Amino acid sequence: MDKKEEIKTNAAHLFANKGFHGSSMRDIASVCNIKASSIYNHYKSKSELLEDIFITHGANSVKGLLHGLKDQMEELSLEDGLHLFTEKLVKLWTSEMECLVYSIIIKHLDEYSEIMGKSYGDSVTSAIKELAIIFEEYKKSRKLDSKFSNEQLAWQFLAPIANMRITYLHDSAQSKGRKIANKFLKNHIDFFVFSCKGAK
Repeated sequence: MDKKEEIKTNAAHLFANKGFHGSSMRDIASVCNIKASSIYNHYKSKSELLEDIFITHGANSVKGLLHGLKDQMEELSLEDGLHLFTEKLVKLWTSEMECLVYSIIIKHLDEYSEIMGKSYGDSVTSAIKELAIIFEEYKKSRKLDSKFSNEQLAWQFLAPIANMRITYLHDSAQSKGRKIANKFLKNHIDFFVFSCKGAK
């Protein structure tokens, strides 16, 4: 891990546990075992550091995941493509950094809007649009036939998965809860694919 990533990771731990306003650049430097002045070689301010965390994680990381999987998903059947995406998404969401960032976002929605210049809901909508593009390709290749718009389908698919994250895939979730989530996610994909075949 390079120094900038180390700073970002340690800052995420502090922001998640002590809050953005309760953590100083000096605190972050102390955890990184560097001088406070050294942080400013990478970030001009604490807000810029938080912005970098927001840019690369949270809803933006979901958008990036979809963008990276787009070609691979489109080559697969609708069911296999959604299974692939969901598997990668759960792995992403249960990573330590994503759990920390999710905690930060929940506690600092106002700061998110101020720093990013848009609400977190806008970032989620951007990820939804990325999935909608993939659904459009499935329709073009006749792997998906539905009267619903691509964005409606994307919301219907992602909303229950996001709910599973809150309920069973959070950072303190037990293995029993994760098993429940995995079973639900498989059933959700099967139901979604079945519903799409019937919603003509």
